[in-house]
Amino acid sequence: PELASGADQLVLFPNPPADVLIVRSMYANGPRTIILTDDLGRIVSSERTGESGDITLDVRDLASGAYTLAVDDGTRVARSRFIKQR
Repeated sequence: PELASGADQLVLFPNPPADVLIVRSMYANGPRTIILTDDLGRIVSSERTGESGDITLDVRDLASGAYTLAVDDGTRVARSRFIKQR
């Protein structure tokens, strides 16, 4: 998949999140793979979703730190970072 360009391709809010992170992908509707990696590049979670529109992720159990979230629709991958604070 090609890397989607532009910060407006993926919006994460609130940032920093407390319990829930909302993911808004500007280009993908339908099935997507959501991959969450920590600051060392280790995959923390990966899930396939059939949802269209915004995706709600439960992040309450994540350790404090920086994370990168990638959304892959099979054609493009958009990435954005967020900070998890306890």
